[in-house]
Amino acid sequence: MNKFIGIVLLLFFFSPEIHSQPKEKDHTIEIHTTPSTLLDFTPRLRMGVEYQQSDKFAYSLDFGLGNSVINFYRVNDSDLEKDYQFWEVRPELKYYFLKPNNVISIYGAIEFFYLETSNSNYDDHYYPKSTSTAILYDKADFLKQKMGAHIKSGIKIIANNKFSFDFYVGGGIAYRTVKYSNVINPHVDESFESFDEWEFGLSKRKAGSKTIFHLTAGFKAGIIF
Repeated sequence: MNKFIGIVLLLFFFSPEIHSQPKEKDHTIEIHTTPSTLLDFTPRLRMGVEYQQSDKFAYSLDFGLGNSVINFYRVNDSDLEKDYQFWEVRPELKYYFLKPNNVISIYGAIEFFYLETSNSNYDDHYYPKSTSTAILYDKADFLKQKMGAHIKSGIKIIANNKFSFDFYVGGGIAYRTVKYSNVINPHVDESFESFDEWEFGLSKRKAGSKTIFHLTAGFKAGIIF
């Protein structure tokens, strides 16, 4: 995981295209947040900084953090509240295809990402990598990691040369790993019926690694300096 992040950041920040001299406008720096992540399946606060290198290129780096405070409305057990943690890092390179005026910008982007969720789950079940039989348990430590890349497109709106509103959508691939450890009282119940046929249910409960298609969408709000 550390090697993946290190390689991505090195390639990202030392790209010769990015570090060429700007031709049409001064450099700008934007500080932004992504309010749409509060509505995600794993809600978190995401903040970031974007460097506008020229009228064509910009790059950004976002960090996200989730915990029981942000997830309070989805958590019922006090022990679960103490254990839930989420974090992410997302470097991104933007290329502006069309800038019809100083208000609206249209761009394409490539975004790399690493996400990690950990939790202590209670009175639930999971599926070991080697079988489709559900294992019930009293308590287990859960860890999910995802790394990958998105191809994105978006529209950026600038208000009063100071405020930015960035709407984006995209898709890509991710390599997902799910692990269960420290399982207390694992057992099989023949009468147990699961409703995990949908991918979202299996994404939390199926141990092992898998390459998946990954979607992204949302909006950012920022201040330009």
